[in-house]
This record gives sequence, structure tokens and C-alpha cells, in this order.
Amino acid sequence: INNTQPIKFEYWINTIVDLNISYNNIGYIGVKDIVRYIPLNSCIEVINFEAINLCNDGVKLMSDILDNLVHLRELNLSKNCITEIGAGVLAIVNFNKLSILNLEYNHIGYAGFKKILERDRILYGESISKNFKIYIFENGLNGDEIRMVENLSKGTSYR
Repeated sequence: INNTQPIKFEYWINTIVDLNISYNNIGYIGVKDIVRYIPLNSCIEVINFEAINLCNDGVKLMSDILDNLVHLRELNLSKNCITEIGAGVLAIVNFNKLSILNLEYNHIGYAGFKKILERDRILYGESISKNFKIYIFENGLNGDEIRMVENLSKGTSYR
């Protein structure tokens, strides 16, 4: 690389392990630009997209690349106005090694969490991986719904 030229995004994205663009309000368009450069064999282990105005369309855009991030352990999509629709998209993503899914401060509701947790129960049997943690705080769940999510998430940590 020539020191007089800036390093291009395509070059350094191959070496990133922790991708944190939280609180940047880049929205769908910004995510679209980032996602197109993430290689299929990426080393990314942690993605923090907290409060970037992602919404459901951004989740859909990310879903194809998420299937291919085989090293991904943590995904933070908190504070992004994601609803049950976005949760439905996440429910069909094949998270290979994911151990933490942070969905706090969205608008997912019980039906959205049910989709995600039932999908894991179907894939992984009666007991969902004990290493999996899902963060659900402030998603419009009432006390009864929180208990129902607890029941669905046997073996799963949540907060």
C-alpha cells in the first residue's frame, strides 16, 4: 500500500474481528454500503449495530450476509426500531456460533421473540443451547409475556 493513498474500506474489512458502528444513525443506506463489502469468509466475531436506525428493512438487508458469518458470536441490534417483522427475518438466519443476540429497546413483542426461540427449539431440540443469551429488555412485553418467553427459552439466558 502506498502511504500517500488512504486505505480503502474493502482492504481493511477483511481483517476486522469487532465491527462497531453504534450510535451513528446511518440507517438502511449506510448498512447497505457496509454489508456489500463484508466478504463471505469474514473473520468478524462481534457486530455492534446499536442505535444506527436499522429498522426491519436493514435487518432484511443484513440477513443474507449474517448466514455467512461463521465466526459471529455476538450481534447487538438494540435500539433500532425492529418489530416482529424483523424478528421473523432473524428467525430464519442460520447463526452458526452466535452466543449473544441483543435486541433490547426495540418493538419486537412476544410474537417476534416466539418466532426466534421456537426456531432455535426446532433446530437444536428441546433444550436450546445453554450458551445462547438473548436480551429482550424494553420490547413491549407485559409480565405474562415475559413469563411465556421464559418458558420458551428454557436453557437460554435472557435479560
